[in-house]
Amino acid sequence: MKEITHKDLLKAQQGEINAVVLYQKMANRVAKDKPAIHEKMLQLGSDEGRHANMLRKLTGEVCKPTSTLANLVVCLSYVLGIKRTLLIMANAERKALETYKPFVAQYPELEPMRLDEGRHGDVLESIVKELFG
Repeated sequence: MKEITHKDLLKAQQGEINAVVLYQKMANRVAKDKPAIHEKMLQLGSDEGRHANMLRKLTGEVCKPTSTLANLVVCLSYVLGIKRTLLIMANAERKALETYKPFVAQYPELEPMRLDEGRHGDVLESIVKELFG
C-alpha cells in the first residue's frame, strides 16, 4: 500500500476544509427554505471541519478554506441540476472510503473520518430522495 506523505496529508486536509465551504454554499442553494435538509447539509460540513482538524493534528499546519470548488459545484448545480449534482457529490463521498484506506493503514485514528465519508454519501442520497422522491 502507498505510503502517505506529509504532502498527502496536507492535500487531504485542504480538501476537507474546502468541503466545509462547499456544504455551506450547497445548503443555501439546495435547501434555504427547507430547514431540516439545510441543517443536514450544514452538519455534513461540520463533519468535514472535524476531519480537517483530525488531519491538522497530524500535519501541524493550518489550512485556510478556499471557495473555488464550492463555487464550481454551485455553478454545476445550475447546469446539471441540483439532483444530479448531489448524486455526484454522494459518489465522491463514497469514493473517499477507498481513497482514505491507505491513510487509515498508516494512521488508524483516521478510520472514523473514512467511515463518515461513506455515511455522507448515504445522507446526500437520502436528501435527493427527500427533495425529488
